[in-house]
Amino acid sequence: MKLFFISSLVACALLLNAQVENGCISIDFESFPNQTPTAGLVLSDQYKDAFGLSFSLETGGFPVLADVGGAAAEAFGSAWGNDTPRPSVDIGKFFLTDDGQLSGLTSPAIILDFEVPIDSFAGCILDMDFEEFFIIQALDEFGTVILEERIDAGDPGTGDGQLTCWGFNLPGCEGSIYSIKYAGFRPETSPGAFGLGMDYFSFCYSGLQIDTETTPVTCDELGSINIFSTTDELYEYSLDGSNYSLNGSFDQLDEGVQTIYVKDSEDCTTTVDVNVEMDIENLPDPIFIEEVICEGQVFSFNGQEYNSTGMYQQTLEAANGCDTLWNLSLTVNPNLSEIINLEICDGETIDINGESYSTSGSFEQVLNSLDGCDSTLVINVENIANTMENVFAQICEGESYVLNGESYISEGLYSQPLTNQGGCDSLLILELEVLEITEGSVKAEICDGTSYELNGENYTDSGTYTQSLTNIAGCDSIITLDLAILSISTGSISQDICEGEDVIINGEIYNTPGTYSQVLVNTAGCDSLLDVTINFLPLIETCIEYTIFGGEFYALSGNLYGIEGIYEHVFQSSDGCDSLVILKLTVLPEPLTIVHYDLDDCTAGGSSYNELIPEYEDELSCADIYASILNRPSNRTHSCTPGADGSGMCISSELSCQYQEDSEHRLIFDVVIDPTSGPVAIGALRFFEKAPEYYEYNVGNSGINNYPTFYSLKITHNDDVIYFDEAISTNREWTLQSFIFADLDQFVFDELALLQVEFLAYCPIGIDSRVSAWDIDEVSLLGFCQPENNIIEGSVMTMKKEPLSDVMVAVNRGEFWDDYTSDYKGEFVLETPYDQKSVLIEPMKDNDYLNGVSSLDLILIQRHILGIQKFDDFSNLVAADINKDNKIDAVDLIQLKKLLLGIYISFPENTSWRFLEEDYNYNHLSEVKDRMIINTLNKKINLEGIKVGDVNQSYIAMTHHATEEDDNNKSNFILKTKEIQNYNEDVSLGFYAAENFSLSGIQATFNIGNYTDLNIVPHILNIENHNYHIINDKLKVTWTSQYQEVQKGDLLFEIVNNEGQELSEITLDADAQNEIYQTSDLSVHPL
Repeated sequence: MKLFFISSLVACALLLNAQVENGCISIDFESFPNQTPTAGLVLSDQYKDAFGLSFSLETGGFPVLADVGGAAAEAFGSAWGNDTPRPSVDIGKFFLTDDGQLSGLTSPAIILDFEVPIDSFAGCILDMDFEEFFIIQALDEFGTVILEERIDAGDPGTGDGQLTCWGFNLPGCEGSIYSIKYAGFRPETSPGAFGLGMDYFSFCYSGLQIDTETTPVTCDELGSINIFSTTDELYEYSLDGSNYSLNGSFDQLDEGVQTIYVKDSEDCTTTVDVNVEMDIENLPDPIFIEEVICEGQVFSFNGQEYNSTGMYQQTLEAANGCDTLWNLSLTVNPNLSEIINLEICDGETIDINGESYSTSGSFEQVLNSLDGCDSTLVINVENIANTMENVFAQICEGESYVLNGESYISEGLYSQPLTNQGGCDSLLILELEVLEITEGSVKAEICDGTSYELNGENYTDSGTYTQSLTNIAGCDSIITLDLAILSISTGSISQDICEGEDVIINGEIYNTPGTYSQVLVNTAGCDSLLDVTINFLPLIETCIEYTIFGGEFYALSGNLYGIEGIYEHVFQSSDGCDSLVILKLTVLPEPLTIVHYDLDDCTAGGSSYNELIPEYEDELSCADIYASILNRPSNRTHSCTPGADGSGMCISSELSCQYQEDSEHRLIFDVVIDPTSGPVAIGALRFFEKAPEYYEYNVGNSGINNYPTFYSLKITHNDDVIYFDEAISTNREWTLQSFIFADLDQFVFDELALLQVEFLAYCPIGIDSRVSAWDIDEVSLLGFCQPENNIIEGSVMTMKKEPLSDVMVAVNRGEFWDDYTSDYKGEFVLETPYDQKSVLIEPMKDNDYLNGVSSLDLILIQRHILGIQKFDDFSNLVAADINKDNKIDAVDLIQLKKLLLGIYISFPENTSWRFLEEDYNYNHLSEVKDRMIINTLNKKINLEGIKVGDVNQSYIAMTHHATEEDDNNKSNFILKTKEIQNYNEDVSLGFYAAENFSLSGIQATFNIGNYTDLNIVPHILNIENHNYHIINDKLKVTWTSQYQEVQKGDLLFEIVNNEGQELSEITLDADAQNEIYQTSDLSVHPL
C-alpha cells in the first residue's frame, strides 16, 4: 500500500474500450450525466451505468452537493465564510457533503460502492482544523477492511479552509476494493460542529490499457491482428501463452475468435479475445441447375441423390474458404396409369390396341407417354351372363296385374323373354296370386270426455260403427267397432302443514294454503279428479315488550340481552310448527340514585330507627329530593344482620298469607319530590332481600327461621296508590330486586309530590320457630329528569301479516299535521309531548289502485251480496266497500268494474288502502274511520292495511317481497280464434272454447292496434256493453256469472270490426291479467 499527500489532485485519464472493461474516472462534482449540478442535489446512482459506482450514507439516505459560499453552512465554516475554502484553493462551485446538515460532533459516513473492484483511489477533504480527524477505509467484497488511514488536523496540508488530498494504490495484478468509507469526527473539547466536505475523487480499476486492429479473411489471403498499448506502458504479447514479444502484430490467421495473451512489466497476465471476420462481399456467384426425371428415377450430384420434385442446395467448399452455393430445381414427371372397365355378354369378344379379350379378368398394357415416361393401361373385363328373374305378385279379386304391357287376371305362372340392363338375354317369370276381400271387428273402451280414434276417425259416444278400409294386402276390408264409455272418478284430500314446509301429494309439491286440483288415472285408466286442500297451521307469535336500564340484562331462552333492539326466538309448538317469540327490549339510560339506605349503621333493639337515615348520592338538576328515615310506623323493634354489603336490617313478618293493609310489620320510607325546572321521573326501586332458613344477628344468637314466603311492595302518591304488587316470592339468599317504573306515567311528577314506599313480608313457611325474620339491605330509589317528548313506535301490516311500506301517518298538532312514513319493515316512529295522553292520527296510502284487483273480486263480492258465500272476515267487508258508504251493494260492483275496464283510474269516494286498529274489535263498517284517536301511548301502535277492492288478498305489499303465483297445478284455458263473416256480413274475430269448462268469469285485455270502431257480439258468454271498454289501443273485458257451462268448440263471443277490415292484428296483452275463473272452486286459470 502507498499513502501520499499532495497539494493538488492526482488524477488519471478514463480509458475504456470494448475489450478491456477497466479504467479510471475523475469526479470534480461540477458536471453529471444527464443532470445539472445544484445545491442539495442527491448523489446516488448517477455513475452506476457507466462506471458501476453508487453513493450512500451509512445511516441511510444519500450525500448531497453543497454550494461554495452558500447562505447557510452545510459542511464547514472558515475564516472566509460559510463553506468557503481559503482563496488559494480552487474547488470550483460545488463539492460533496454528507446530509447537508452542519450539527453535532460527528457526521454520517459517506459510502462508495463499486460493482467492479478497483486497485487505486484518491480524493481531497476540506477544512481539517480544531483537532478534527478523518478516517478512510477500503473494504473487500465481504465488507472486511483491507486498507485504513487516518488524517488528523495538524497533519501536513490540513488547516482552516485548506484542501487536504490523499491517495491509495494496491500492489498486485487484481483490484479487490469494493467499497470505500469516509468518516470524520470532532472531539467534545472543541467548539462548533462537524461536517464532511470532499472534492476531486478519482478511481482506477485494475487491468491493462490496450486496443486492437484486425484485417478480415478474404478468398485470396488470411486475416491479421495488431494489438497495442494505449498508454506509455510497454506490454508483451503471445498467441500461445509461452512465446512473448513486444511486437503485437499477428498474421496468417483463420476466420474466428483468436485469444491473445498480454503481460505487463510486473508479469501480470491477461487474455484478450479478438474476432477475425470473413469478407463476404467478394464470394463467388452461386450455381443454378434445372432437371426433369420420370417417377422412379434418381438424379445424383456430388454424392447426393434426389427423387422428389423440389428445390435443393449444396455448399461447394473451397480450400481458401470461398465456398460456392449450388442450387437444383428438380421436376419428377409421374408415370401415367389408366383403368378401363368393360362388360361383355357370354360368347362376345372385344379388341383393344390389337389385343382381343373374351373372358372375365384384369389385363395390363405398358405404353409410352408423350414425355417419354411409362404409361400403364389396366383393362378390367367382366363377362355378363344371360339372366333369369322371378316376380311374385298379388292382386285383389276382380283386379288385373300389368307387367311390361301384358295384363293378367288369373292366378298362375307366366314367362316373358327380355333384355337385361347389361344388354344380354333375360327371362322374366311371373307368379301371380289372387286375394279375397276381408272382414273384422274391434271392441274398445274410452273414458268419459275423451275420444277413440280408429283409422283417422274419432268417436266420443258409445255404440257400434262400421268402416270400409283397405287391408294390408291392399284389398277391401270391413271393420265393425263396438265402443263403450267409462266414467270419470272424483275424490278429495285435506292436509295441514306448517308455514314454510312442503308436502308432496302424488308427486306434486305444495307449500301455499289453498285448494288445488289433480288429474290422476284410476284403475280403469280414466281421469280421477282429486281436490287437494292445503291448510296452514297457525304460527304462534308472542310479543314481549320489556324495559331495562343500561348495565342490566333480560334473559330469554338461555340468552342474555342488554342492548336495545328487537330479537326473535323460534321454538317448536305442540303441533310441531314453529312458535315465534319476539322480544322488544328498551334500554333506558342508567338513572341516578336519588335516595339510598345502606343500613351499615343499623343498631339492634328498641323502637328507634334514627340510625337508618337516607343518603343522597346523586342530585337531579330539575328537582330537590328529601327522604325520611327507614322506619316501621308501629314502632316495632328491628334487628341487624350481616347484609349484602356490610350490615343489613332484619324485621319480623306478618303471619297472614294474605296482604294486610296497615300491618304493624310493614317497613316504610317517605320521599318529597319538589320539581324546580321540569318534570321528574322515578325510574326504579332496587334493594336486596333475603328470607333465610336460619336467622343470624350481628349481636346475639342465631337459629332456625320460620321465614316468610312472600313480600309485597306498595307505593302511594299523596295517599293515592300508584303501584302495588303482592305475593312476590322471597329468596333464601341475598337477591337483588329491581322494579322498573320508567314507562309508567304515574311515576312522572311536575309538581310537589309526597311518595311513600312500603315493604311487607308475610306468610311464614310454617316451621316451628318463634322467629319469622325477613332481611333487607341497600335500598335505592332511582330517578331522572323526564325528557320533554315521548317516542311512540308503530307498525303497519297487511291482512297477510306482511309489512306495508310507504304508508304516510299524519299526526295532528292542533292547527297543523306532522307526517311520518313507514319503512320497508312497515314500521314508523312518532313523537308526542311526555304528558300527552292521546294522539289523533290519519294513515294514508293512495296509489296503485289495481294492485291485486281482478274480476275474481267482482265474483266474490257478487256471491256475498247474493248470500251464496258471505264474507266471514271483517277486513273483507272493508275491502268490498268500494264507495265507502258502509254497505256492500251493486254500486260497489259498478265502481270496481269501471276501475278494471280503465274507465276509472281511482275510486271516486275511496282511497286505495284503508286501515284498522289491530287491537280494536270492529263490528260494523261505520266504525271504520280514516282518522283514529290512539288513547294508549305507552305501547306500540299496530295498524292493519286493507287493499280496497282486493277481497281475495292477491295484492303485492312490497316489490322486493313479490313472488309469482305458482301456476304449476293450474292448466291454461285456451281460446281458439277464427276470422269469420257474421250474419250481418261484418268482418269479425270469433273466440271458441278449446275444451269443456264451467266458468264464473273472464278478464282479458286485447291489443287492438289502430282499430277504432269495434264492438263485441255475445254468444255463450253474455258480454254486454258495460262489460268492455276501449281505452288508448286496448280493449278491456270483464264478465262475471255465477255459473256458465262451456263445451269444446262453442263460440263464446266475437269482436266485430264495423269498418270491414281484417282483424289479424288483435292479440292478448301479455302484460295484463288475462284469466278465467272456474266455477267449482273459483281457481284462476291463465287465458
